[in-house]
Amino acid sequence: TTLIVDLSGEFADLAGANLVTAVAQIVLTATELNNVDQVRLLVEGDAPQWPNAAGELRPGALTRFDYIELVEWTQPAFPAVPSATA
Repeated sequence: TTLIVDLSGEFADLAGANLVTAVAQIVLTATELNNVDQVRLLVEGDAPQWPNAAGELRPGALTRFDYIELVEWTQPAFPAVPSATA
């Protein structure tokens, strides 16, 4: 399911890393909801292109995979596998 979020014009004033972070926060939060796979962001009804985590502009709906490298994982590092001694 695609969630459509219509933002105010002030959102379009963001640029660079601030814009990427803001869009990522919306997309990552929204896709945590049941049945939401992607998010289509509008600004006062218009559908501009949005940057992914790498800053590349993408048209249409966005998914969490567009921002996956920005996610901080809480999974601890696995300990080293013990080596067999001879």
